[in-house]
Amino acid sequence: MPNYYLDKTPQVNGEYYVHTEGCIQMPLPSDRTFLGNFNSVQAALEKAGRIHHRCRACDNCCVPCEVN
Repeated sequence: MPNYYLDKTPQVNGEYYVHTEGCIQMPLPSDRTFLGNFNSVQAALEKAGRIHHRCRACDNCCVPCEVN
């Protein structure tokens, strides 16, 4: 199960990105929140949504993940 992190800094459009460990766009440790280990990006996004209302999966590291 991959580790997922939430970027603490929103994008220009107000969305916060969820990344998997090892992402080349991963923010610095001080700029991210560890969400936990999940079987899917959907589960990580659900937890991230409890922290920030507008979250989305990183286009770089979550491409192979199916997001509905």
